[in-house]
Amino acid sequence: MKLLVCDVEGTIFKAKYKIEGTDYASTMWQPLAQRLGEAAIEEEKETHKKWENKEYYNYIDWVEATVDIHKKYGLHIDVFNSLIDEAEYNDGVIEFFEKIDRSKYIPVLVSGGFQELIRRAQKELKIKYGYGACEYYFDQDSGLLSSHTMTPCDFEGKYHYVNALFGICNLNPNKDWLFIGDGKNDVHIAEKAPLSYGINSHSELAKIVSFNTNCFSHIYTRMIEDESIYIMDDDDLVKDDDLTGSATRDEEYSKLINERNIAIAEAESARKELLRVQSDLTATKHNLDIEIERRKFSEEAKEKLEKNHARLERERDDEAKRVAQLEITLKSTTENRTELVGKLEDATAKLRIKELEIDKNSTELNDLNNLLTESSLEIQANERCLNDLTAECNRIQMENQEHRKIEASARKREEKAADSRRKKIKDFWSLHFRHFSFTPAFLQEAAKLTHSDRMKLEEKLLQLHEAPDARSLSRSRYHDDGNDHLGLFLSGGVAARVDYRLLHGQTHRVEIVEFYKKKEYEKVGH
Repeated sequence: MKLLVCDVEGTIFKAKYKIEGTDYASTMWQPLAQRLGEAAIEEEKETHKKWENKEYYNYIDWVEATVDIHKKYGLHIDVFNSLIDEAEYNDGVIEFFEKIDRSKYIPVLVSGGFQELIRRAQKELKIKYGYGACEYYFDQDSGLLSSHTMTPCDFEGKYHYVNALFGICNLNPNKDWLFIGDGKNDVHIAEKAPLSYGINSHSELAKIVSFNTNCFSHIYTRMIEDESIYIMDDDDLVKDDDLTGSATRDEEYSKLINERNIAIAEAESARKELLRVQSDLTATKHNLDIEIERRKFSEEAKEKLEKNHARLERERDDEAKRVAQLEITLKSTTENRTELVGKLEDATAKLRIKELEIDKNSTELNDLNNLLTESSLEIQANERCLNDLTAECNRIQMENQEHRKIEASARKREEKAADSRRKKIKDFWSLHFRHFSFTPAFLQEAAKLTHSDRMKLEEKLLQLHEAPDARSLSRSRYHDDGNDHLGLFLSGGVAARVDYRLLHGQTHRVEIVEFYKKKEYEKVGH
């Protein structure tokens, strides 16, 4: 696929008139001066001299000066339209555009002349892309020239407008296009083109073009020959990311969406895992608190038993001393032997009871020590589990933060890609549909479309743009907001709708408001 870029005045249409002493013949500019009279011709000639002397800052300034001449001498819409209608195609033009293979070549018109003349050629030769430097608007009552719009697409500016199409059509600017022109103002773009052809070329252009002739049929034959031998070396290919095609941009945009969805899913999984670990951590802390309370109670009981044991040992020692004293007394006193024996037996019995109590307390003390040992082991195990869960919780929180960063990064790249797509689409459409303005909501929906669906949408916009009355294509008008709409079918037969409205009652000034697919506009009640 290649761009077939053509100049218009003198190339597509014959340039029958050139003011004596100027370098530029034209189909419209100089014939307009001729129709306006000798004074207008002299002033037109003066603008050519100023251009050659570089007294104008740029081509736009030159056009503005010419527009002032047309206003000054009362250019009427009838004169202007008659020149548009009278313009004749160069020899072989109609047959040329009928024969070219549209699957191999995309015709593009670019001119320093009038958009009205380009629009005629687009319609009659079935050409989608066309750029003109100027468009006139005439007063409805008087029919005189009242205002105009400007586009810098002549001389160096021609290539800038063609360059925008390389990225849109996914073409290589070093090999995937050719140029056909006639004038001195075509020298710059002809130098840029891999192949260039001249129609009745100016002497300066003839030095640049690959082939020069006076008939388009000769160019067709030469194009077929050049097509079979012209191959660009891979080392010469432009490696510029901005020239990536729309299909590749759609694939990258879908990849960003998938990355964002994966990041969201992973973040949600990490969040659930974090909640589970936090729940386990809470239960473990609860069990640990219970064990700590049990240990505290056991330590208090141990302390009481130890005190009681020490008291009993002291009492035992006191009884032992008393028994020893009684034994001494028994030995020394025979008179009270029976009484002392009884007392000794009582003391011995009490001593035995104390010893039994001590044994019991010793057993309880050993059991309590064992319980404390087991409790300490459980506490240590729970502390290790708590540390492990805390580490796991920290790990998952870090993973969750990382997932959030990935998700945020994916979302930013997605938004950046969407903004880039919207801007490129807006810039591109602003070139093609100069009577249209587009709402941010419409551009946002258009940026989501695939390349093939956007082409279908562009075809509808082109029909609306070329319609004499934009409202004539409307299916109906909404009662609530007064917007018109037209329908189209996307890939797979999906129905869609474009809402638009006329600005200030003008039939050719349109604001494109909204774009809906079928389920979307049923949802909003349209």
